[in-house]
Amino acid sequence: MISLRKNDPQPLYLQVKESLRREISAGRFKPNEALPDERSLAAELGLSRMTVRRAMVELTQEGFFERIPGRGTFLRPGKEGNGSRSGGEGLLSIALVSHHERFDASDGKFYFRMLQGMQEASAERASVILKRIGTPLPEFVKSLQADRAIDGMLVLGVVAHEVVDALAASGIPAVFYDCTAPSAAGAYGIVTHASEDGGYQAGTALAEMGHRRFAVFIHASSGDVKSAVIGPIARERLAGFERALHARGLRLAPDAARPVACSSPAGYAAMRDLIQNAKGPLPTALFCTTDEMAIGAISAAKDAGLRVPEDLSIVGFGDVGHFSVPALTTVRAQVERSGEDAARLLLERIADRKLPFRKHVLPTEFIARASSGLPRPE
Repeated sequence: MISLRKNDPQPLYLQVKESLRREISAGRFKPNEALPDERSLAAELGLSRMTVRRAMVELTQEGFFERIPGRGTFLRPGKEGNGSRSGGEGLLSIALVSHHERFDASDGKFYFRMLQGMQEASAERASVILKRIGTPLPEFVKSLQADRAIDGMLVLGVVAHEVVDALAASGIPAVFYDCTAPSAAGAYGIVTHASEDGGYQAGTALAEMGHRRFAVFIHASSGDVKSAVIGPIARERLAGFERALHARGLRLAPDAARPVACSSPAGYAAMRDLIQNAKGPLPTALFCTTDEMAIGAISAAKDAGLRVPEDLSIVGFGDVGHFSVPALTTVRAQVERSGEDAARLLLERIADRKLPFRKHVLPTEFIARASSGLPRPE
């Protein structure tokens, strides 16, 4: 039975979509039998037809339904469940647990491409349900534990210790992706990139080009120094960058690293502020711990009359496919591969809850392009 939770921050169309997936997993829909039409379902739930239509269209795009003009919407063969939630049979449901309300290309390509890899690895065995982390936290965890439709969870980009610890202790098979590691050892998995190595590669490349004055934009929950929360992944990238400089007798200036919200507009604003409020010579190289910030920084530098890379070299992290002029030098992360690994690791853990702790760390690679070069002559 499809149900809605009025106090749930999750959008209504996602709640409808999640409920339909539960019905599929429970075996309540059969191939070649028409599903309730959009108008009837909307009237039953007290929603607009467009809200219900969006849920059904997305499930159709994901391969669950087939829409036949003049006849209706049908469950595709092979997608039907058998009512079992044993973790090894039927269509599994994976909860994507995050602070975000949605994940699509407009929100940032990194997680969008990671989820594409995850979907590719799990599409034939599982469906994904978005669960935005709610408060109070104990009640949110209890709701996950009570949800019989959830077989396992992928926790994405959570940095708060109390949140990851509570989720790790929930007893639900879990894989943590780009998260703070839980405090206690347990039967969960972790997937991440070699972020410190990537920072080291960026620092090494810039130092060997001859740069001696650096700035770093660190992705954080906000650009406010007092309130910003900087997660472990960002700190690792900064630590690797600093380690590369120290190995060559160089150091970052005390105020050279600043927190910046992870977006191109935030990178633009931070670069503009850096230029306008410089108390001495500008840096000749900028390392951004995400590509999004680097793209914004390039635009701000050019708008201020600086040439990239002649006046300022700029390096990002991710290599997720952003277009820029000049082309962005970056540290490549294996984004789709990491999503595939996370999905496979979680499916293995659902099938065998006794699996011990496992951690997958994917390597990074420095990719030199046109946004970096030798420092300007002094």
